[in-house]
Amino acid sequence: MGPQVLLPFASLRSGRDIKALGNENALGDLILAAPVWLINDPTKSTFFAVAPYLYLPTGSYSDSRALNVGENRWKFDLQAGLVQQISGPLYLDLTGDVMAFGKNNDYGSGRGSMRQAPLYQLQSYLRYQFSATTNASAGLSRTWGGETTVNGVDSHDQPNQLKISFGGSTFVGPKTQIMGSIGRDLSVDNGFKENFRLNLRLLQIF
Repeated sequence: MGPQVLLPFASLRSGRDIKALGNENALGDLILAAPVWLINDPTKSTFFAVAPYLYLPTGSYSDSRALNVGENRWKFDLQAGLVQQISGPLYLDLTGDVMAFGKNNDYGSGRGSMRQAPLYQLQSYLRYQFSATTNASAGLSRTWGGETTVNGVDSHDQPNQLKISFGGSTFVGPKTQIMGSIGRDLSVDNGFKENFRLNLRLLQIF
């Protein structure tokens, strides 16, 4: 088990037809995680882990803003991941998630009650391991479910999202890792379609 504490920061920018939504720069919701390795077999290069993630409603949120980094609700995500060596430095990473949501009782300008059905996601990545500390990857992810209701009225807003991404990570010190990725949505049934996303993460092991 390796307990983790994650504190995201996000910079949101709207433009073109949705420019009136404005911009937002703020800290997100604090995330507590504790992955558990159920299979750890270096001889066969097979690894399987289960990780619970608890999201605390600590991030920046206001019912008067159109864009918010925080969500003003509790969330719980259960993730399972398989890593399997294909050949030499090439690996296949498969991950599945199911996320459950608490209520947001200050949703929108009317301060409504928003609930959300469980959200599901599958991710697959091909990863090239340049060394024990540096890698690059390319992947696809699919998200579905997660329909919301506001004051008991269905929103009919399941995302059914398909996304592509490219990324990599490296340890710049014995206990310090830098990870980055870029990506975009290929299709979205409901909601905004992202043309570009950049994620950066700094991991410090204590």
